[in-house]
Order: sequence, then structure tokens, then C-alpha cells
Amino acid sequence: MWAALPNGTATAIAPDGVRHDARLCESAYIDVFDCSERDMAASGDWLTLQPIVAAANDAIAKPDPVAPHPDDATRITYTLSLLSDYRRGGTSRTDGKPALQGSVDVRFPGRWNFGARGSNIASHNNIEVALYGAKTFDVGGTDLTFGATAITYPRDPGADYGLVQVSASRPIGPIDATVSVIFWPKQAHLDDEDALYMVARARTPIGTLLDVPITLGASIGRMRGHFADARSRSDWSVSLTGRFDTVDIGITYVDNDLGDSRGRPAAVFSITRSF
Repeated sequence: MWAALPNGTATAIAPDGVRHDARLCESAYIDVFDCSERDMAASGDWLTLQPIVAAANDAIAKPDPVAPHPDDATRITYTLSLLSDYRRGGTSRTDGKPALQGSVDVRFPGRWNFGARGSNIASHNNIEVALYGAKTFDVGGTDLTFGATAITYPRDPGADYGLVQVSASRPIGPIDATVSVIFWPKQAHLDDEDALYMVARARTPIGTLLDVPITLGASIGRMRGHFADARSRSDWSVSLTGRFDTVDIGITYVDNDLGDSRGRPAAVFSITRSF
């Protein structure tokens, strides 16, 4: 579930367009997850209307037997990503250096999913792990997801903290739009401060290049509180992701309004493999 990466951070840990068969849960920021079932990058269904096909004898062709709904099966997905920089909320977690990230996501019937993701970082003795759980509901064609995440540092347990998130995702024509709200309650490891992050993201397929499906993504986020590195902070990103079967290759431009070395814009390159 990580993706390159229009989620306000250019650090995804799962492909940007999620295939129905893979059922990946995207997280373009290790604290922010957003599960998706729609395959926008690999499908052109929104471009054309499927005609009703008649058989040679003028009878309407019978539909194929209905396949089991993906929600009825338990699925396990593994993801491995290499990033030129690990960006979160518009700022670097690796001081501008590359990051290797991996995750495992387990999905159960009823649209429950649980998993873990890990990444190298520049602080807290170099290792960050996210453990999460989420439940998704279909509300009038909108995917509404509620979840919680524990961020742990195996080599620096005194820095661990938790957060909760709610996100709403809905297709608008060819655009997949998501709005997420993430809240870190006051806790000792956050100096008894809270934090709030709101991010809006959109992505859409824009065609193919040499038969490779290309997805355009964009995001804008606003943060205040403990993690803002200021009274408040805004960040934004624009990305292009190409899908080569189970491998996504992306480039994302990321920036924020901090106005100092922490806010330097960057182009983040990513290679993600899911299996």
C-alpha cells in the first residue's frame, strides 16, 4: 500500500493506480493510508461505452458467470519501493537521501485491512515502522475509510506515537478524488502536543506512452501542530506514474511553504514493485 505519489508527499509505498486483483492500499506518506479498489491507470473503461454484443444467430450473448467479489477473499500484498528521497508532508525524512521501503498488507472480507510498512529515515536511529488497521464503507458510491496507525522506532522506542485517520474517496468522471483528515492526539512522545493534517488528492489516467499506462496525480495539504515545523504548513505535489505490469515508475515534484532548507522543492523518483 504505498504509491508514487500524489498524497502530499512523493513517497509512496504502493502503486498509484491500484489494480482490482492486487487490492493495494496506498500510502503516499507513511502516516497516511488510503485504500482503493479502483484501477484507473490500467483500465480505459471510462473512455468508452461497452456495446451489447449479439450472437451470430441474432440472440443477445449471455453474460459470463459472476466472479466472486474481491471483498469476499482474504488477500496478502507485498510491496517494495526504492525512492530518491522520502518526503512526508512536503519535507524530507531522509535529509534528501534515498530510502528503501517495504510493506505487507492483509485484506479480509468486509473491507478490513491490516498491515505494516517500514522505511529507513535520517533520525531515530534510522528505522521507522508503521502498523495500521482500517475499515472501509461504501456510502452512496463514496469509499469512507476509518483507521488508526502506530508509528514505531525499534531503535528509539521513546519516540513512538499514534494517529487516527478518516478519508473519503470518490470517482468524478475519469478523476479519482480523495480527501483525508489525519489527527495526532496529545501524547507524551509528541511533547503533549497534537497535530492535524488535511490533504486533498486527485489522480487520473492520461493515456499511454509506448503502451505504458500513465497516471497524472496532484495533491495539496495543510498541517498545523506538532509536525508542522512552524505554526502551520502547506505542501503540494504533482506526479506522473507509469505502470509496467507489477512495477510502477514515478516522478513527483514536491514543495511546501516553509521558506527555508526544510522547504526546498524536489523531484522525487520512485520504483515500486508489488507482488
